[in-house]
Order: sequence, then C-alpha cells, then structure tokens
Amino acid sequence: MTRRLSTLCLALLATLALAAPASATDLNYPDFSSTTGLTLNGSAVQNGNVLQLTPAENDKTGSVFTSAALNPQESFSTKFALSMHDSTTFPLPADGMAFVVQSKGPQGGDGLGGSLGFGEIKPSVAVEFDIFENFPSDPPGDHISVVSEGDVSTHLACANAGPTPPCTAILPFALYGALVYAWVEYDAATQHLKVFAGQTGEKPATPLIDYQISLAPLGTSSYAGFTAATGASNAVHDLLSWNFDQADPTPIAAPHAKKAKKCPVHKGKKHKGQHKGKGKKAGASKAKGKKVKGKKGKGKKCGHKNKGKNKGKGKGKGRS
Repeated sequence: MTRRLSTLCLALLATLALAAPASATDLNYPDFSSTTGLTLNGSAVQNGNVLQLTPAENDKTGSVFTSAALNPQESFSTKFALSMHDSTTFPLPADGMAFVVQSKGPQGGDGLGGSLGFGEIKPSVAVEFDIFENFPSDPPGDHISVVSEGDVSTHLACANAGPTPPCTAILPFALYGALVYAWVEYDAATQHLKVFAGQTGEKPATPLIDYQISLAPLGTSSYAGFTAATGASNAVHDLLSWNFDQADPTPIAAPHAKKAKKCPVHKGKKHKGQHKGKGKKAGASKAKGKKVKGKKGKGKKCGHKNKGKNKGKGKGKGRS
C-alpha cells in the first residue's frame, strides 16, 4: 500500500512539473487549463480553459499576476489574447482590461470602473485596453494606451479610432465584442516600449505604439499580469492565452588587462654638429653644446630613451 501511494505521489508531482512554467520569467499558457505559477485576486476565476477576470456584473474587479517576481530592468516580450463580451448594459459595455507590471506584489490590483483594476498602484507601468470613456481626458471610443504610476487619467501614448487627441495613432478595430491579440515588447537598452495589436495571431509589422519609458522606478523585483474592472456598466473580461519571455542576461566577461610593453633603452651614437632630430616612431631628441645628453623621445608605439654625445657646431636634421 505504501509503495502504491509513493508511486501515485511521484506521478502527481511529475504532472504538476509538466504543467508549471519553467520560471517566473518564462511563462507559456496556450490556455488556462492550468494556473500554476499565477495568483488570482478579486473576482478572477478559472472558467474552463479561460481566466475570467470579471463576470458581466457591476462593480467588480479582478486580477492575475505572476506568483514569483521578475526583474523589470531586463528586456521582455509578451503575447496574449483577450476578449471583452456579453455586457448586460450594452450599448454601454465597461470598463476594460490592462497588462500591468507593478511592484506591489502578486496580490496587486484594486479599484472599480475606470481604474481598470490597477488605478493608483505605484510604481507601475500598464498597457490598457479601454472600452469606456470615464474621464474628460479619456480618448473617445475604444483605445489602447500606455500609462504609469496607476494614473489612468494621463495617457502617455495611445491609439484610438480617430485618432483623436491625445491619441496620435489609429486603432483599426473595436476592442469590445472581438478577439484581440496583443504583443508588448520592452527593450531595456533603449528603454522603448512597443505595443502591437490585431485580430489574428499574426503579429503586425508596425507597432501601434512605440514609446520611450524607463522602468527604473519599479526597482528589480516586480510582478506581471492583468487587471480588469466594471462599474455602473459591465462586460465579461476574459484572458484566453499568455506567453511571457524574459531571457536571462548573458554575463559579459571583463576584458583581460594588457600588459604594458617594456621599451628597450637605446644608446645614441656620437654625432658631429648641433643636432635636431625629428623621430616618426621613436620621438625627437635635441642636443646643444659640446657634450650633451639627448632628451627622452616619445614614439607612436613605444618611447625610447636616447643617450648621445654631440660635438661641434654644425646643424642637421635626421630621423631616429
């Protein structure tokens, strides 16, 4: 009986190991039949193969974040599919979803309505997929935008159907009632955040948004995930799949210090006359008087010490 239980335990552990992602910085969820490695908060639930962040009910908020921390100072790329649908308050569905990197913790996420579930979380950077105009500063209609420090009323860069200020890019499709694929890429070296979006699994050639932003305020320990919220209006907010890649940094070996070459000491020959020498490689030496020692010369590759004795009064130019 004991042997049989041990065998069953080993089989269960093996199954869990296969279901779990390799690490917090290498996530791959083609669907959510498993939520291993994730922390669900608020109204977020596993609904079959889908992560439902909110139901079609008013005043709900839900979030999901990586259970383990990642380093936001490293480059990353992520791809996900989401769907907002079946509002019971249509034609006014609300409010939207967001991809968020924040340093509060895996339980991060709070707030209703226009906060999209991440309002006021500091420090944070988010890409929001907004389907409701909540604030006077909100772009009209569906929009995708970059915001920071949980300030959902300030859009650093955005795309909507206009484009209507403050947006400068065109969003060519509606976010509500359709399957939305999105790609977010962050280049730590150039501090550029790029956002791509489409209605198929094929990544567009051109980003909707390319914005320079530093993730330094997030420190070296943060959590990536998604939030959603409803208010006086609602919609179902579903996350269908998610892939997140953050390659481990390759250590750069320190260059080996080069040993300084020892320069040979040369003794000058005896010359007649007052001599001025201009050296291409070994540097110039000057001598005056009957018996004068030449000065040290500096060359392109190696400086030489020249010692010479000079006699007479003549003038001459020579190479050394």
